[in-house]
Amino acid sequence: MGMRRTFIIDLEATCCDRGTVPRESMEIIEVGGALATEDGDIIETFQSFVRPVEYPVLTTFCTELTSIVQADVANAPLWADVAKQLDDFVRKHKVTEWGSWGRYDRRQIERESKRKRVPVPMARLTHRNIKSEFAHAHQTSKMGMAEAVAFVGLPLHGTYHRGIDDAINIAHLLPWCKLS
Repeated sequence: MGMRRTFIIDLEATCCDRGTVPRESMEIIEVGGALATEDGDIIETFQSFVRPVEYPVLTTFCTELTSIVQADVANAPLWADVAKQLDDFVRKHKVTEWGSWGRYDRRQIERESKRKRVPVPMARLTHRNIKSEFAHAHQTSKMGMAEAVAFVGLPLHGTYHRGIDDAINIAHLLPWCKLS
């Protein structure tokens, strides 16, 4: 059997610090993905912006947090198309498992797909909670991704709170998720 490969996903979603975007109405605006080996080597990446439809105008808070601007999402594909692209990607690369930093990304994909009546992408794949694995391997409490990157002495790649960059950073943490 070949080396274990995990498709790491990190999402960015519509958000607001003033409660104008209810939690249950947050929509995915970026999907970042990094297919990686257990050594943290990146095999292939996936990135797509997603056009929000319930709250189509990004808040200033959201743009400041993610660096994603209105022009990035205005003509981006809808969730149904991006969900299909994700399924095509995992099929093409024969991916059997995907992971994310915590449970948020898995839940958000399920919630968004249900709300928009779209089949849940990657539904047949095993999901890994990399945040829990990392905490367990280091016998620490759960910490944020950027904190974990600093904890192991790696530099933070790219822009924090950008899906593609965060997915790559999480993938780089995979070697530190093994139990010794």
